[in-house]
Parts: sequence; structure tokens; C-alpha cells
Amino acid sequence: MTLMKIKSHLEPVIEVDNITQTFGKSMQALKNINFSIDKPTILSIVGANGAGKSTLIKIMLGLISPTNGKVKVLGYDPYLKQSDFLKKVGFISGQKRMLSNDLSARRSITSNALFYDLSLTGIQERLENLSILFKVNHKLDQLVRTLSLGEVIKLEIINSIIHKPEIVFLDEPSIGLDFDSHETIINMLNELHAKEQVTIVLTSHYMRDIKALSKQILVLENGQQLYSGDFSGLSKNTETLNNYLDSLNKEIVKYS
Repeated sequence: MTLMKIKSHLEPVIEVDNITQTFGKSMQALKNINFSIDKPTILSIVGANGAGKSTLIKIMLGLISPTNGKVKVLGYDPYLKQSDFLKKVGFISGQKRMLSNDLSARRSITSNALFYDLSLTGIQERLENLSILFKVNHKLDQLVRTLSLGEVIKLEIINSIIHKPEIVFLDEPSIGLDFDSHETIINMLNELHAKEQVTIVLTSHYMRDIKALSKQILVLENGQQLYSGDFSGLSKNTETLNNYLDSLNKEIVKYS
């Protein structure tokens, strides 16, 4: 099938070359995954629970090393965790929070941003701009534990992009959000991509996330790559793929 490959003279944003990931002796989480992204985009990684979405995100972040194959993110081997690489990526998970509940949002985000060798002045200016974009500027000085889930997720996203990364990974960022918060985050991510040309890679069970954000899509089934390419190409693909997507849509409804 068509790979997400566009000719470019620049370093590819992501190159995944025949990645396989096996846990233990027999559990194969990923098998022969191949795709590349050559310019800033928004990529959705789609699949049912257990399809391998989070495992692939962890490999691209360098949290685990693939059993076989190679991966390059912004030209780096992510598993080496080089300082320059870490400064160019951001990460947010709907299952894990990075902000401290017992600090104000401003203090927690500022403390985390200092690890990127940013000046306090630069941090505060960036934080002010992003908090206005995400409509939480009036919440910065409240304790994180007093904020709503939607507000916390917005601030978690700000925390993950405070250092102006070139690529940000979002693993199920919308879990548990009400409709209004959900829509606001989708709109803000689209605006962020347009303004800063940041590449966004996300996994989601929400079809409205996928439809509203995706420019490219990677479909996984039981750890295998079913489709990779432009989102618009899905409707033109095989009957087998369409049948799978129909079944996935039914599962996604459970999370909507």
C-alpha cells in the first residue's frame, strides 16, 4: 500500500523501517511496520485496543528499543536519548499526568520548562501566549488539583510544547473529556500545527479526533500495518480495510 513518503531534500521527520516488537518469547506487539513522514503533518495512529498504537509511540519516543528494525525521529535514534533530541520532542498521555497537583499550573509548568535550559523570561512569555491560545490564562495561578479535567489536559499540552518542540506525541489525550473541552483541544491543536508547523502524532479512540485532525493516518490491526497514507485515501482502499474500519468505528462509539 502507499506509504507516507513525499520527496523532500530535508531530513525526514520520522522514518520507521521494518519495526518489529516482541515481548517475552511469543507476544508480538508489532510486526514489520514501515512508514515515513517527510514534512510537518498531523498523523493519527488508529487501531483497536491491543493493536500496538502505544507501543509504537514508545518506540518513537525512545522509551523502548525495537526488537528488530530501525527508527529515526528528526534524524536521531530516539533510544539514545540525546539531549538535542529530547529538546525537540514533547509528549502527553491521557493516562499519565506530568503536572504536580500540589503546585499552581504556572509553577509546575515553569519548573518542568527549566530542564530545557530556557530563560525564565522566555518561559513566561511562551506560557502567556500558549495559555491564551488554549483559553486557560485565567487558571495559571490555581493549584492543579482544583482544576477541571479539561483544563488540566489543556495545561498538560502546554507543558509538553513549552520548549517549542518540532514534534509532539499524544497518546489518547482526550480520554474522559466533555464535548466542549474536546472540541476546544482539537481546534487548538489544529491552530498550533498551522502556526508553528509542529508535527503532531496522536493515538485516539475518538473518530471525531481522527476526522478533525488527521492529515495522515496509520491503521494497525493486531500489531500489523493495514494502511498508511493520506487520510483521504482511506475511502479508496480495499474492501478488507473498509470492513475493518467499520468494525473499529463500532468500537470507537463505545468511547464517544
